[in-house]
Amino acid sequence: MSKKNSLVVARTGRLLEAANGFIAARLKNSALADLQPCHGDMLFHIRQNPGIKVTELSLKTHRTKSTTSVLCDKLVALGYIEKRKCAQDPRAFELYLTAQATKRWADMERISAELNDTLLRGFSDEEADLLESLLERARANFDPH
Repeated sequence: MSKKNSLVVARTGRLLEAANGFIAARLKNSALADLQPCHGDMLFHIRQNPGIKVTELSLKTHRTKSTTSVLCDKLVALGYIEKRKCAQDPRAFELYLTAQATKRWADMERISAELNDTLLRGFSDEEADLLESLLERARANFDPH
């Protein structure tokens, strides 16, 4: 099936811009003013996978290893994560949240919940599930086969 001149990419791009603007405004007006929207998924994956390596984190966040390294260095400088040398591979680093990140986690979750509530306002649970499923199917079309 083909749809000429689909607006899906343009509309998802505007959705991403709106979501990032929403997050940036909430961060600016909170104890998390030093963070940027791009830091959120990195912190999430580090929290879910303590000791994750930069290479693994880059795969989970769909970023290049060099971009991931730069963002991690920024989070280290801000005091949200720490890098520890990997015992099995001294060239690699493992990433962990700091006490500061753990202390502010409730603020991060609140902003995430507000984003989700705003995004899905007016949608039924079934529509929200369908939207998520359709977006993932569309994204998967770009995976190598």
